[in-house]
Amino acid sequence: MVYRLVLSFEVVLRINEDANVGDFLNQVILSGIRLDDLEFDSVLSDDPSTAIPNDATIFSIEALSSEIDNQFFGICEGGETTIHAGVYGANSYLWSTGETTEEIIVDREGSYQVTITTDCDQTVATALVSLDEISLELGDDISLELGETITIEPQFVSQSPIRAFKWASDNMQALDCPTCKNLRIQGISDTQLSLTLENATGCSVSDQLGLKLVDIQIYAPNVFNPNSGGANNSFFLQGNLSFDIARFEIYDRWGNLMFQKSNIQANQANEGWDGTRNTQASVEGVYIWSAILRFKDGTQGVRTGNVTLVR
Repeated sequence: MVYRLVLSFEVVLRINEDANVGDFLNQVILSGIRLDDLEFDSVLSDDPSTAIPNDATIFSIEALSSEIDNQFFGICEGGETTIHAGVYGANSYLWSTGETTEEIIVDREGSYQVTITTDCDQTVATALVSLDEISLELGDDISLELGETITIEPQFVSQSPIRAFKWASDNMQALDCPTCKNLRIQGISDTQLSLTLENATGCSVSDQLGLKLVDIQIYAPNVFNPNSGGANNSFFLQGNLSFDIARFEIYDRWGNLMFQKSNIQANQANEGWDGTRNTQASVEGVYIWSAILRFKDGTQGVRTGNVTLVR
């Protein structure tokens, strides 16, 4: 049977005030150790942070310093921020404001200096506090068609990173991602939107945007002349907005199909009826038209009417 003897001892280092800064190796050799019937010539101290046996311990001597020299301190308009000296448990602190605590609360921009004193060193650090300006612009109100999908991209400026986007609406079901930077939304009804931004300093700003649905107005001429040679020589459906026509048909007064087209666009004269049937000119008279309209929200509607053909 093999016995393993574990010896444990603690080494305390004391650093002189005038010691050089840097990394150092330290190892202790204990000799002449006698434990019961066992005697050892020497025992080396070991660095417990490595797997290497009997290796020296690395330690660093660093000059006293504070992190606030490299840290951004932002303050919101009308707000305040807390500045910590960056060194805990020092003997004393003396701020340029006259305060002697580890941290101070300030409510204005400026330079704040602190002198930190410990048992072995003293350092001076300076915190620069800046106004964390934040602004947001959603733009003018937007008009869109029923079923139309748009993406709203807010324009904003912030000294510190934005940590929260909060979209809100009087129709929350219309918001697919209320915490996303950009909002994708479909026109279902008139909607009022708002966005609130919050940055890493805690400053916030809000803006609003209105979405208004535009009513589709459909127009069909009641007279057209295929021989006019002008803009009125074709019969087609028109509107203030573009929409699809699933099927467009024209009949004479006896119910004969004179013209038919499917899956065309409104406001396209070349998709309309030129007053012929099988390349033969149709006679003057009143004709009946019917159209199945397809809108961007996926719904359909039927429109009918009559038009007079003249030559």
